[in-house]
Parts: sequence; C-alpha cells; structure tokens
Amino acid sequence: MDSEHDELEMVGFFLHSFLRAAVNINALLPGDDVEQLLAADPASWYPASAFTGRMDALAERFTDFEPIQQRIGEEMMRLWFEFGPGRQIVTTSVDFLRFQTGSEGYRSVIRGPDHLVGAFDLVALDESAGTASVRSSTPFVRPMERGVLLGGLQLAGDTVYVDVVQDPADPDLFHIEYH
Repeated sequence: MDSEHDELEMVGFFLHSFLRAAVNINALLPGDDVEQLLAADPASWYPASAFTGRMDALAERFTDFEPIQQRIGEEMMRLWFEFGPGRQIVTTSVDFLRFQTGSEGYRSVIRGPDHLVGAFDLVALDESAGTASVRSSTPFVRPMERGVLLGGLQLAGDTVYVDVVQDPADPDLFHIEYH
C-alpha cells in the first residue's frame, strides 16, 4: 500500500490481531509503540498506514519475509477464532471460506473507496472434492492472505489436510484443497 491508499482504514481489532500475531511468533518484540497501539480501541477505525508501517518495518528485519507474513496470517486467524467471534461464526472449513470471502469477513475489517479496498472472492467451491478457489484484489500481501486461508480453514477442526497455493500464472488466485 502506498500514499494512494491513504483513504483506507482498518478496524482496531484487525491491528490488534496483527500486532499480537507478530509478537506471538516472535517477529515483533513488545515495546516501542506496540503497547500503545494495543491499548487503542479495537472497535475504532484507524488509517491503514498504522498496519502498513509496521509491516514495512518488519520486512526490513528479515531476509526472507514471505514465510513470516504467512505465519502472521495463520496466527491472526487463530487469535480471531480463540479470542474473537470466530468460534461462534465458523463451525466448518466451508463456513470459514464463505464468511471470509463474503461481505461479513474481509469487508468487516477494512473500509474505503471500493477500488482501493478490493475484494476477497470465492470463485469456485466443490465441497465433495474438497477444493476451492479464491481471488484477491485487496491491497494486502498475498503471503499473509495465504496464511489467513491456511489458518482459517483449520480453525473448525473438521479438516486433516489443507493446502493453499497461488496460481503460477495469476498470483491473485489461490487454489485450495482441504480434506
């Protein structure tokens, strides 16, 4: 996200989840302004730069940041399920896919002009085969979104195998297999 995205806002619990996830996996150490941000109101809206600034700072600390971004996404979903509303919303992995790709999921944590917010859309779902495809046009990094999908699909405990890969010809398209 760059200065064009200054109109984007994120709800406080998204920022809390991101910061907590980064601390939990030891990618971010408590201190600096982390504690101050965690004290902010989780129901209020904040400029997206509060997230992107921390993500950029984290990226400078790691030579291979993509696996860290993926783990942050996975941990964010664990926190959402364990300490947020996830357990009440998601009872199956398909519930998670439908929620996350619907207006209640992604659109509940970010707001701004539609062309900047983008979408996280369920393109295909074959429940009997255990496959799905999700297309992202969000401003978020794809490794973190892959982690969100991986972590979220395992939340309900009804899967023993989950794989999420980006389409080599279209990195905005995720192919999912779950069983």
